Amino acid sequence: MRVTIVFYHTMQTGPAHRTLMKHAAGRFIPFSLHLVLLSILSVLFVPCTLAADRERTAIEAMMFHPFVHDLVALMLPIMFTGISSEGNTSLSLSIVDTVYCGTEDRGGAAKFLGILHAAESQGRRIAPVLREEDCHGSPSALLKTLIANHDAPPWIGLVELNVKWTPWQVQFIPTKLQALTKSHHRHIDVRLPHDAIKTYPTSFTIPAEHGTLIPVHFSLGLAGKAVVLNGLVTQTPPAHYTPTFTGKVPGTLPSGANAIIAIPHTVATRVVTQYLAGEAYVLPLTQSALAIAVKNPVMTGSQNTYVTTSLLGLREYPDAFNLDTQWTGEDLRLGQLSLTPRHPACGLDMVCEVKRAGLDALAASLTHLLRAQYKDIPLRSVILQDVMSVKVKDRDVRVRAQVLRAEATATDLILYTKVTLNVP
Repeated sequence: MRVTIVFYHTMQTGPAHRTLMKHAAGRFIPFSLHLVLLSILSVLFVPCTLAADRERTAIEAMMFHPFVHDLVALMLPIMFTGISSEGNTSLSLSIVDTVYCGTEDRGGAAKFLGILHAAESQGRRIAPVLREEDCHGSPSALLKTLIANHDAPPWIGLVELNVKWTPWQVQFIPTKLQALTKSHHRHIDVRLPHDAIKTYPTSFTIPAEHGTLIPVHFSLGLAGKAVVLNGLVTQTPPAHYTPTFTGKVPGTLPSGANAIIAIPHTVATRVVTQYLAGEAYVLPLTQSALAIAVKNPVMTGSQNTYVTTSLLGLREYPDAFNLDTQWTGEDLRLGQLSLTPRHPACGLDMVCEVKRAGLDALAASLTHLLRAQYKDIPLRSVILQDVMSVKVKDRDVRVRAQVLRAEATATDLILYTKVTLNVP
């Protein structure tokens, strides 16, 4: 599935499609895509999807610096309307660069410093020039440095910006504006009205197979330089919600990781059952022309063990087998795989008995082929990498999630991930 989100006053999604994914041996495995933003992940035999309502029914993610900065930067330029001191006329302003300055101790807002240009220069983006040290420097000195650049427009502003989530929207709130005009241009005083707030919804729907629409709601919170992201799949989200991350954050992350994603087993099972019931996922065998379909997965686990139970079938034998897989270790690998035929009740029917014997032989053959191809394969190597395509200000942005380590507990699948936002 290809999900497209447009960051204007509404968010929209695009059409579904099949996505290819590569495993460690270099062969391709097709999967359907069912997760969102920042976190739509699909696992071999187990499509891990977004969460439901709460009480360990939400997918929880902690995203580390500089993800929060990169996320806001993708939404630039952001337009505000200022008021000129000359005749109280309105003036269109555009934030063209930002830098993350930390989190408020109270209020839960992320603080940013941004560069403002007037309307005539809004169409072009500028190369990033703000740095973290500018958050604590002299605004007047910084303005003089910025406007001295030969590419700077005649008027330039410096704005302090709070970014805050409330159910179910993100607000961009300018709090303080300072401006400077080049000496040979007429000076204009500009102020921002109290209602100069940009709001973007965090609820939308994702089209799945067969016309199914999956309602998705995101909540965002801040913890120092980290962003806490919760994903809920429910028709009506709660009116009051506080995003949390209940998992443990280790002292050392895998090299390159900037996110921890915790997917409760109950969430993955519930969403697959409620929204994707009967959806088949093709599992190819490189040593056979057979096309195997897996569906109705159920996920459970314990410490360092992740277990999935699914239906498996071929075109001639739909849903003919129960497929059980067990992933084990501190970095989960496929340890056990077994197929059990779902025998029909035959009574004295000899033809039925022959079919039962044929299913037993087919199960043994398929088990051998699957074990030969997937034995000891790391779970992280078969998790979807290209999560989604996001459309931001007419630019296609690709969200890529590289899982560096996969762990399991009694309640969750935990993925240590490198999330990158790429503009082709």
